[in-house]
Amino acid sequence: MPEPNANWDEITAVVRENFLPGYEQNVFEGNFLLNELAKKKKTYDGGSKIEERLVYGTHTSNWMAEFGQRFGDGTPENTRIMTVAEYEPVTAQADVVISLKDDASVRGAGKMLDLIEAKLENAKESMQQFFSEHILGEGSTNVANSCNSMYDLIEVDDATVGGIDASAVGNTWWKSQNLLAGNDAGNGNALFALTGDDAYTLDKLSDPTSEWTIRKVLAKIDSMCKFGVKTPDLYVVPQNIWDCYEQYLTEKQALEQNQMGFDGFDVLKFRSNAKVIADPNAQDGKILALNTNYLKLRPHQDFDFVMGDFEKVSGYNARSADLTWIGNVTCNNRRTQGIVTGMPTS
Repeated sequence: MPEPNANWDEITAVVRENFLPGYEQNVFEGNFLLNELAKKKKTYDGGSKIEERLVYGTHTSNWMAEFGQRFGDGTPENTRIMTVAEYEPVTAQADVVISLKDDASVRGAGKMLDLIEAKLENAKESMQQFFSEHILGEGSTNVANSCNSMYDLIEVDDATVGGIDASAVGNTWWKSQNLLAGNDAGNGNALFALTGDDAYTLDKLSDPTSEWTIRKVLAKIDSMCKFGVKTPDLYVVPQNIWDCYEQYLTEKQALEQNQMGFDGFDVLKFRSNAKVIADPNAQDGKILALNTNYLKLRPHQDFDFVMGDFEKVSGYNARSADLTWIGNVTCNNRRTQGIVTGMPTS
């Protein structure tokens, strides 16, 4: 074991070998959505863009389309206009700082490494907060150098995402599904129209005698997002809507579902395979219907929570090592993703 305060290269090597393996899991395990995406992560090999191969299944013939063959609509596969979405990589960093006071007061290799481990734990908390807030926050549209939020990727059905304009002629296959739970005008994409003094309130979501139950809302967006036999496998909701769904279920159903065990998270189920989770960063009045088969966590292969060397900080009596993650969250099939807006908040 190296002597502290003497050979920082050796200290850094020991930290990388002993503390960094599994660090990503520790960062993402505090958020159910991130934890699910991390299970299916796929690294990219660098470059100015993250290329995501699209999955949209528009051909209608019963045979498999190979390169150079024709789709059911008569268009050669190798002349398709859009086959790749391109996403901007972003950088998340946290500093592991050892002050001169730390360096002078800590004696013994074990104590120095204990101190660095605690600093890494603090960095983990910072990273955890960064990703948890941004994956469901305002997103890259409004926050500089933020990873894509689910709302960036899904909320506006005809938005430009991954460099593809879903509002352009012929690009309807790239539109996400958008359901308005209720409105006064009875809009075409509304689940039902509210008229007169009707008010869509939280109590109606959990009342099994109501025609506006949470189950009806989930069933509608579920069918809109269906792709072949695949439907959304994760619903992300604010806490008040999750509570309503728990109330809607019978006491026995709710108890059985919460006893199934999901890494310490409170999780309810919808139909056979979908999980319903509450997230403190979920936006009020909205339900995200996600098919995580087509959402990807794409870290850079060389910057997936890597730590630089401990170097002197100019102008300060300290050494600092950067903990760095580069990548983004991507989608390769927007039509399988949906959002419900207009849900009650009180």
